[in-house]
Amino acid sequence: MIADLILNKNVDIFLFSSKSEFVDEVWEIVSSLQSTDFTSIKMVAFDCRNESSILKTEKETVEKRISKILNKEIKFQYFDEIVKCEKSYNDGKNAYIIRNQQIIDESDICLFYYDPNYTPPHNEKHFQTKKSGTMQAYQYALRRKRPIINFFELSEIPSASNQTFLNKQ
Repeated sequence: MIADLILNKNVDIFLFSSKSEFVDEVWEIVSSLQSTDFTSIKMVAFDCRNESSILKTEKETVEKRISKILNKEIKFQYFDEIVKCEKSYNDGKNAYIIRNQQIIDESDICLFYYDPNYTPPHNEKHFQTKKSGTMQAYQYALRRKRPIINFFELSEIPSASNQTFLNKQ
């Protein structure tokens, strides 16, 4: 599916949100494709408050330093570019929502793993909400009339609920 988007939809920039099982799966696929047949693909991380991504050019140095400190081999995901979502830095718990909206606004196609029946677990520190972050991003993408590919409906990538966004150059 990812290679098909690259070949048939001319997708060459992948915009990534927070870390999750689904985002990790897509990152693995894209980084593998980038290192082999599709070297022109660009991977961009969108960081909001309390998130930090690593540039591809810094990956080896950071891994060596952390591995030495922890006395074990550590591997990190890397990106070709990192965008700091400045608007999200002052918005507390809604930072990820603002970040996701910015990514959606800059995307031509949105990839989701969204289960409409999923309800976030109850958190003792916060009130119960029926809206997951993925649900909010999915609904925003619908309102913005972005084309959506929902891997939950395709059952192609079995993983946790989250989203990754694509952008055509």
